[in-house]
Amino acid sequence: APMITMESVSWPSHAVSSSGASASSSGGNPQDPFPDSAGSPHDLHPSMVLRELQITSLSGKSICNLTVAGDWTMERVKDAIADKARVPKYRQQLIVRSMIVPDTAAVVDLPGDRIVEVALVSCTPV
Repeated sequence: APMITMESVSWPSHAVSSSGASASSSGGNPQDPFPDSAGSPHDLHPSMVLRELQITSLSGKSICNLTVAGDWTMERVKDAIADKARVPKYRQQLIVRSMIVPDTAAVVDLPGDRIVEVALVSCTPV
């Protein structure tokens, strides 16, 4: 049987200032969660960025769709998947663009635009 290997990577941590506003080089007021010009999602506070996660099997079959705030961690996403898809959190392995996503990663740091395809692998714990 062919062996599938996945790469585990370090996901960036979204920079948030002590005031709760996103640290941005856009030149706008760092206290303002709504920048004057439409920029990248990183110009907004992570809680203001909505992402649609399309949860699929490795074969591409749709499992569920979630609309979540950018400041959600993948651990919280796993809780939502457990509620919607009835796959226990401890059995879930989430993969984006062939990379295993750690539970501590923030949704805002996932690669892609507003819609992100996330593959769910249901694993048996060792």
